[in-house]
Amino acid sequence: MKRLYMLLAGLTMAAGLMAQGQKLTGRIIDKDYYPMDKAKVTVKGTNISTTTDKNGNYVLEEVPLILDSLEVTKGKKSYSESFPVMIKMKQAIMAKPVEWYVKAGYDMSYFTGEDFSTIKDGHGFHVGGGADIRMSRIMSFQPGLYLAYRTMEGCGDEYYSYFKRLEVGYAEVPLLFAWKAPIGVDSNFQFQLGGYFDIGLWGTMHDDYYGDGYSYNIFGKRFTGGAMGGIGFELKKHYLIGLNSKIGWTSWNHSEGFLSIGIDLGYKF
Repeated sequence: MKRLYMLLAGLTMAAGLMAQGQKLTGRIIDKDYYPMDKAKVTVKGTNISTTTDKNGNYVLEEVPLILDSLEVTKGKKSYSESFPVMIKMKQAIMAKPVEWYVKAGYDMSYFTGEDFSTIKDGHGFHVGGGADIRMSRIMSFQPGLYLAYRTMEGCGDEYYSYFKRLEVGYAEVPLLFAWKAPIGVDSNFQFQLGGYFDIGLWGTMHDDYYGDGYSYNIFGKRFTGGAMGGIGFELKKHYLIGLNSKIGWTSWNHSEGFLSIGIDLGYKF
């Protein structure tokens, strides 16, 4: 049986008095605001008991009007205290080790490098999904797969003697580690850091040197990548909002790079 550790945490309760007894409802959460599922809640000294659901909620029927104490049991560990009760339990093994998410976002990208003294912004988007693989109570690994479209523009000098425009599409694979801190019941702040690699799907480069412009396809089968990071929030267990940034290489020439800043929204299942 998996070993569980019990520490002080918190229990919220509400009781409605009735003529012959009371209906007692509550929710058991740990100190990191995670719900405790499948915990047994018993009115001590009676055979009245129930089990918490996946959200940590429980309902006890026909509880005596004079309530001595409640007992909460999880695995081999139990805790009890006189009513009103404050019970906190911490679980060493996570209830949901893997969660899935979808995301979509908007990006602004910029050429970087000494060839571009005047940099113009470009626009793009990304859409896709991935997994949130829990490694500990505060850390997870987040691989993903996105379809990303990006445009960028850059000029050699203020007189536009040299101009470049890029339009590309990628299959993008981010590989991020996330550190999470609870900010409320079922909500977290997270900081992400890691890398990514891109597989070029299509792309066109337009070069213009003193008015002599031409366009060409820039992709064969080319791989590229870089570093990325972000900050964001997981709200009410399901809703995701964040800011992200990437720094990497363009897929046609690894001597030229770009910086991307974006915002994304998502949903976790």
